[in-house]
Amino acid sequence: MKILSIVILMITLLLVKLVASEDLWFENTDTKAGLCFGSEIEEYGFQFGTMSHFTDTNHRLGGELVWWFVDDKSFERRTKAEINFNYHYILIDEGWLKCYPLISVGYHFHYEEWRTHEGRFNRNNSEVAFGIGGGVEFGLPQVDRYQMERLRIYVEPRYFVSGIEQLQMSVGVYIGYPF
Repeated sequence: MKILSIVILMITLLLVKLVASEDLWFENTDTKAGLCFGSEIEEYGFQFGTMSHFTDTNHRLGGELVWWFVDDKSFERRTKAEINFNYHYILIDEGWLKCYPLISVGYHFHYEEWRTHEGRFNRNNSEVAFGIGGGVEFGLPQVDRYQMERLRIYVEPRYFVSGIEQLQMSVGVYIGYPF
């Protein structure tokens, strides 16, 4: 299981590097940061990633890391994290407003460690996850259109049908870097 986790992590890092690179396929790359809430685990998390726009199309491809803030005193150590790859198809692009469906494929990881009078125990679980949802972005008013597209607020609800099966609601900011 550890070898599979290392292989998936290496592939993830390679794909994030590819997505974030300034290649001819991409018009620009945005950085994404926000907070999310998971309905099943009832925890908040921090979301950080990148999103790249394909040149002259409505397609975007990106990756993100979600680190859940788990607060459970019954465990000495508890970690929940996700690495997700996202695909967006922009249906509405009015400059200040973007609406899109999204598809996510991810690797979800859960680790717990605890102690009892019998000794120390741990349990980990990792799964490939598939999610579907949508998103809306609002450009923040700036001096001109170029600056307005650089900073946008996003709202993205999505449902993961495998992995940690839950509705995940994300709110945050895209910081764009147009070329």
